Amino acid sequence: MPAVAAVTVSLMDRRRRKARFLSTPSAWDHAFRDREPCFVRVRLKDGNWAGGWYGDRSYASSYPHPAELYLESARVMGADGAFGARVHGTAGLRLRAEDFDVLEFVEAGEPAAVPGEEEGRSGDGART
Repeated sequence: MPAVAAVTVSLMDRRRRKARFLSTPSAWDHAFRDREPCFVRVRLKDGNWAGGWYGDRSYASSYPHPAELYLESARVMGADGAFGARVHGTAGLRLRAEDFDVLEFVEAGEPAAVPGEEEGRSGDGART
């Protein structure tokens, strides 16, 4: 009887551990797995903000490589982190996680995302 009880407890413990385990190696990888297009803003360690559109042509590195992010279009950012107009004449924005302390995903339909402007559904930048 003690052996049956030990096996039962062991199986129950494995199920609990399995439920808590995610195969994603880091929160960074989890955040970008199956990420839908959206605006992204980061607060740089110097207090300034950077951001842009994470779409079909954007890229986030994955483990074991250092956390880096390529946004296919950049935005002018306000001192409070508010999104401004799309920066024209650039080919995107590369960000290293070691350079910022906050990262936020903002849905394209959020009213505060970008006043009067949304990125294209295909992820090809702002409509003009």
